[in-house]
Amino acid sequence: MALRRKPVHDIKKNGNVISMKNEVDGWKGDGTGAGVRGGSFAEKLFSHCGVLALILVTPPTVIILWWAHTTLGGDSYAIWNHFASHGIFGGLTSIWPAPTLKAWQIIGTFAALEAAMQVLVPGKTFLGPVTPMGNRPVYKANGVQCYVLTGLIFVVTWRLEYFDPAIVYDHFGEILSALNLASLVFCAM
Repeated sequence: MALRRKPVHDIKKNGNVISMKNEVDGWKGDGTGAGVRGGSFAEKLFSHCGVLALILVTPPTVIILWWAHTTLGGDSYAIWNHFASHGIFGGLTSIWPAPTLKAWQIIGTFAALEAAMQVLVPGKTFLGPVTPMGNRPVYKANGVQCYVLTGLIFVVTWRLEYFDPAIVYDHFGEILSALNLASLVFCAM
């Protein structure tokens, strides 16, 4: 569903005149760009439970999918048997790879490369909307250039044998585990 701005004037809704200062497809805001979904306790509770479920369910799902395809060849019956015999918690702890130093090095190298490109690659400057605190973020439109450059760096370093792409496959479970851990830490901050 695309976000569409509705008219910035008062309109009638169910016979009542209401202010539509800043409403985008059901998200109501105060005109500062900060949206609030719903207003009742039940709506807010449902929204918060959905966010919590997403945070708690996604990491195990990613690990289960990785493990099922690399170890079991995608056999869903074997997945069912594993969790039926070990239970949910026992089944997860038996398949969950520990993040390794090599995984953190791969992630750190990639993140440093991408961060350097975002800063160094030229692009048109755009000003974002004013935040509720009065700040106006500055963006550089260089995403496509950085994407193409990432692909070129990958191919060149692989062909010149500076980088072996198989290392990512060999450590993919540990990389997923490290990224899941990092995401939970960032969510808690």
